[in-house]
Amino acid sequence: MIKKLYADLHIHTSSSDGTTSSEDIVDIAKKEDVSIIAITDHNTTRGITKELYSKAENENILIIPGVELSVSFDKNIKLHLIGLGIDYQNEALVRFLPLSSYPYIIPGCTQKPLKLLVFVLSIFVVIINSSLWF
Repeated sequence: MIKKLYADLHIHTSSSDGTTSSEDIVDIAKKEDVSIIAITDHNTTRGITKELYSKAENENILIIPGVELSVSFDKNIKLHLIGLGIDYQNEALVRFLPLSSYPYIIPGCTQKPLKLLVFVLSIFVVIINSSLWF
């Protein structure tokens, strides 16, 4: 018999616009029988901590580090991009994240869109190559 695993791959903590600490989210996940959670705060990785990993390990919950990037291509098009399986301690990523919040606008005719696209694609390449998938 195949065991069902429940996952929540889009969780915000009190490090962005959520109301619950990372560690308390582990308690909620355990209570709700969720085995896999992804912390995807807006434009920050501050909710992903060593304490979170330690508590999750004690509760047999898999943590997938993530981020929700806020980007805009013009005044009318705003997107939230979810990156999963990221290196949440990567210095370049941590420095970039505050730049991705609104009203950061990517002009249509400069090199910035290409640089951001390459950056975003590199996040998704990490997902594809991640050993988290089983």
